[in-house]
Amino acid sequence: MNEGAFANMKTIAGLFHGCTSHKLGRELRAAGYRDDRGDPNRKAIGAGLAIIKRDPENLQWKENLWHVQKVSELLEDFGWKRVATDDTTE
Repeated sequence: MNEGAFANMKTIAGLFHGCTSHKLGRELRAAGYRDDRGDPNRKAIGAGLAIIKRDPENLQWKENLWHVQKVSELLEDFGWKRVATDDTTE
């Protein structure tokens, strides 16, 4: 699995006007992709929407990462607008 395609919610939220990680989290929960603790649920993991990274040396540490493209498509479906990016270089 390409972890480069995954990011935290703050990073993904920054791609959309007015979106924050908290708002993104509410959208993911409303769509049925987060559990009561706010972690990705089996549906999200099974759909390739999220992964949970763990540190083998510190078993309590974990990081929830979300698939940037798939979550972005969900946000666009929910009506969120992407921040315009200027990919041209002069």
